[in-house]
Amino acid sequence: MLKMINKLYRKDKVTLDIINAMKTKLKGCEVKIDDLYKQIFLDYSTLYLDLKEKEMSIGKKLDDIEKRRSYIRTRLLVRQRKNSLKAQRILCRELQLRLILRI
Repeated sequence: MLKMINKLYRKDKVTLDIINAMKTKLKGCEVKIDDLYKQIFLDYSTLYLDLKEKEMSIGKKLDDIEKRRSYIRTRLLVRQRKNSLKAQRILCRELQLRLILRI
């Protein structure tokens, strides 16, 4: 950031103080952005767990965060399997209807 400023102002105390304050604020923003990015992944998430528990209507709150993560992971996997089975059934019905209509 200092390289972007005119050479006359690079050694000015006020300018240096402003730049240092901006660096501190930007560093804090980077930390928050990194934390939000990690919330995407179930292994690192904390806020996401609360959202998923509400979405899945999980009434019981487990104390250990690792147990909460594994419980939600299991529920997501079960949901995924159910959805894939539904998709397979729909495709089978569609194929059966197409075969019947050809005959």
